[in-house]
Amino acid sequence: MAGPAARRASRWPRAPRPTARLRLTMLYGMLFLASGAVLLTVTNLLVDKATDTDTVPADLLSPHFSGSTGDRIRSHGIKPGAPCDSIKAWCQAQRELTQAAALRAFELHELRIWSAVALGLVAVLSVGLGWLIAGRVLRPVRAISATARQISASNLNQRLSLDGPDDEFRELAATLDGLLARLQTSFDSQRRFVASASHELRTPLTLDRALLERALRHPEPTHDLWRATCERLLVSSQHQDHLIQALLALARSEAGVVRSEFFELSAVIDAVLLSPELDAASQGLQIRTTVGPAPVSGDRRLAERLVRNLVDNAIRYNRPCGRVDITAETRSGRAVLAVANTGPPVPPADLDRLFQPFQRLATSRGSHADGTGLGLSIVKAIADAHRAALTADPQPHGGLRIEVRFPPAGPHHEPGLTNGHARQSITETPAGRGAV
Repeated sequence: MAGPAARRASRWPRAPRPTARLRLTMLYGMLFLASGAVLLTVTNLLVDKATDTDTVPADLLSPHFSGSTGDRIRSHGIKPGAPCDSIKAWCQAQRELTQAAALRAFELHELRIWSAVALGLVAVLSVGLGWLIAGRVLRPVRAISATARQISASNLNQRLSLDGPDDEFRELAATLDGLLARLQTSFDSQRRFVASASHELRTPLTLDRALLERALRHPEPTHDLWRATCERLLVSSQHQDHLIQALLALARSEAGVVRSEFFELSAVIDAVLLSPELDAASQGLQIRTTVGPAPVSGDRRLAERLVRNLVDNAIRYNRPCGRVDITAETRSGRAVLAVANTGPPVPPADLDRLFQPFQRLATSRGSHADGTGLGLSIVKAIADAHRAALTADPQPHGGLRIEVRFPPAGPHHEPGLTNGHARQSITETPAGRGAV
């Protein structure tokens, strides 16, 4: 229950909400009031100056005298022995001057009063007109607000589409439409990613369930049947583990660079090529590296994942006894990494699909059931997190060349990172040997 103080406070009218329309109206009113006051002040000063008797010619003060007599009257002096007519004329002129001064003062007073009244009336009128004009000016803002309230995650395809002159409000509406288009693209990409990830995770689970049901329904399961089932389940679990690791890596990449440090790109390439997980022996590939000073500022672990995915993609989608070329150098202060292979031809129209999650070009690049379809999408996410430029170009005789241009490392990198010369090495990996 409200107390007496609250009830007394509720009787007082609440102040109007300080909307933009109200502020513009007050601004218009104050500007007009100030400009009107200045104009009336100047007008009164000009009228006062124009009606001052000191500035009126002497022959216009009275029709009874002129010439030297008027000069003597204006100097308020009469020569001794002047005629009576001159004295009477001087007295008459003095009375006329006094009456004219009183009349002038009265007229100036009346002018000031009516000027103030007119200023007040026109100020009230200007506030009303300002309210209407402000509402007219802010009408596009209300239209934008009303349309924006109706837009949600379910109808991001709706746009403001503001009509009218090409002014700042239309530019704001176009900017918001662009933002909505980017949000719609992001939401659609997330929906496709969730659907694809659910499908990729559901497929091996369905296969595992089918294998177990087959073994359980067998009337006389043997040791070999159970062993074969366990082996296939183990392979399926490894594939699921790789998929989950890829999803986590993609999530970490899209989160951005959390820990930034200076490192040498050649050291990251060496760590990837010396990793036992790299498998190039089955195809007898030849790996050629041309590595020079290439300092990078960023997350070393993400950069290693980027290089690993690029090299793994170049090995996975390659022809037997093919070649993988890895280049690292510095161009115009930017570290540049390039990985090229001699795989099957890649249609230029399908390049953008390669960097989307769960997109595979099985018809042109061969079927690889052990792939997750996330390798190059992780590469793109890591490149975006480092603000690096990523380009992909098909090779003339088949294969793909992917280049990553990192931003300049800055003047504060370690001096030892840029010293030294480029080195070139060729590593042959025939069957039975791994890449080193």
